[in-house]
Amino acid sequence: MALVFTSGSTGVPMPHRKTWGEVVLDVRAEAEALVLPAQGGMCVLGTVPPQHMYGIESTVLMPMQSGGSLCAAHPFYPADIADALAALPRPRMLVTTPLHLRNLLDAGVAVPPLDLALSATAPLSPELAQRAEAELHAPLQEIYGSTETGQIATRRSNATSATDAAAGDFGGRARRPVLGQRRARRHAHAAG
Repeated sequence: MALVFTSGSTGVPMPHRKTWGEVVLDVRAEAEALVLPAQGGMCVLGTVPPQHMYGIESTVLMPMQSGGSLCAAHPFYPADIADALAALPRPRMLVTTPLHLRNLLDAGVAVPPLDLALSATAPLSPELAQRAEAELHAPLQEIYGSTETGQIATRRSNATSATDAAAGDFGGRARRPVLGQRRARRHAHAAG
């Protein structure tokens, strides 16, 4: 059993219990939704720390549960991210946030081609999604979720219409909605 905490962005950080089985189901579902098993052996580099729920699930546990490799580097600056990616064999994946992604693209550094980019923590604008796919030469997937529910949906940001994105419609392919709903019900029951 793990006790994970929300970030506290809406108040005091709140604890949530997660079992190893729940987390493993989530990261295996993430790998399946991202089509990682078909690509096999994805090398994963993250700009998000493993202390964050998104970071531990996507940069540590997902590679471990899907036959991939994780990179121990934690690059922050765009040139360091590009260098770390260049050192990884293909197929390679960048796990990042919209802020880090925009900074990487705006820096003008040469980024080696990726096989997949993944973003979460805030919605991506359609413009940033299109630019990222064009400059990184890879599809860009986005995850929606929370500490309380886990990762509950994915979308290919560039394939979502601008109207849907502007309206906040996540669209995409729902992933493990029953697990997320069970957690939400358990949280509501514990709170009430």
